[in-house]
Amino acid sequence: MINFNDFKRRIENLRNFPSLTGRVSYADISLNGDRIKLLRVNRDTYCTFSLEGLYNAYRALDNINTINIQQFITNRTYSPACAMLIAIGLYNKQGVRL
Repeated sequence: MINFNDFKRRIENLRNFPSLTGRVSYADISLNGDRIKLLRVNRDTYCTFSLEGLYNAYRALDNINTINIQQFITNRTYSPACAMLIAIGLYNKQGVRL
């Protein structure tokens, strides 16, 4: 388990990543306070979710999916949140914490 500062640093270093299905990609990732903002490249739209919520999901969930992450993430951004946790190397592609 990594601490919050290491978790945040991994996200800050992330430039782009694929969706869970690989059909969409996310880029232009930035942090503004507690908000993670990223671009859905195929739609050219931005979405945001909570950095703290994502970290709490990582701490609480041994396995992630778009259903169980809903208790930590709002705004219907469950899929990009799961994909981000995989992209920063904390879960494998099956959603199992490493």
